[in-house]
Amino acid sequence: PEIIFDQGLGDLFAIRTAGIVLDDAGMASVEYAAIKLKTRLVVVLGHENCGAMRAAAHISKYPGHISYLIKILTPAVKKAKKLPGDLVNNAVKIDVQMVVEKLKINPLIKKLVQKKQLKIVGAYYNLESGVVEILK
Repeated sequence: PEIIFDQGLGDLFAIRTAGIVLDDAGMASVEYAAIKLKTRLVVVLGHENCGAMRAAAHISKYPGHISYLIKILTPAVKKAKKLPGDLVNNAVKIDVQMVVEKLKINPLIKKLVQKKQLKIVGAYYNLESGVVEILK
């Protein structure tokens, strides 16, 4: 993210998971960034050809904890199957939007958004072109 947004190391509070998985630890991390660090912008960033999303789209069973990721990503894949175009990239965009919505209903985060102290946006990074598209 620092390279994509032309920032130095440590300038961004980056929370990374394989796929875009917002579990309790991820939610707590966003709350911490927003409340304690006074972060004013949360960007939920998915990327082109996401390997975790590809796994969720094409392989139903994985060993170990990888199946946890697949389970969380599967709803986005199911919605993406109804759309024309690339299944994986559509699922990434849908998942980004789903995570944005989950963040916005969190009581602590919702309060900051309502007070205009925090903005949450979804975005999609095209690895090939280097372009970050803000999703609506």
